[in-house]
Amino acid sequence: MVIADNKTNKSLGIIDLFDFNPQHKRAGIGVLIIENEQHKGYASEALSLLIDYSFNQLNLHQIFANITTDNKNSIQLFKKYNFTKIGVKKEWIYTQGKFKDEVLFQLLNT
Repeated sequence: MVIADNKTNKSLGIIDLFDFNPQHKRAGIGVLIIENEQHKGYASEALSLLIDYSFNQLNLHQIFANITTDNKNSIQLFKKYNFTKIGVKKEWIYTQGKFKDEVLFQLLNT
């Protein structure tokens, strides 16, 4: 889904559900905001709306996010919404000539 400014209709980023599994009632969440539009609350608002939609409309039991350990802004964002760190995938992402660890965060619909 596109994250847009309601007044200007300008695209600011995207948020999506991936690995949707209706049998196990779970999906992953990914969010990306254009660099010069970050730190303005757009990702936070979009994440809040998608959590609500995932639990109340799609009836999911859990949602998760995979975040590289160096992405402090995303880690802070998901922690703000009570996602819990449940594991680390060591050297999971290969980028710019090196491997990065990836943290798995989870939020249960309780």
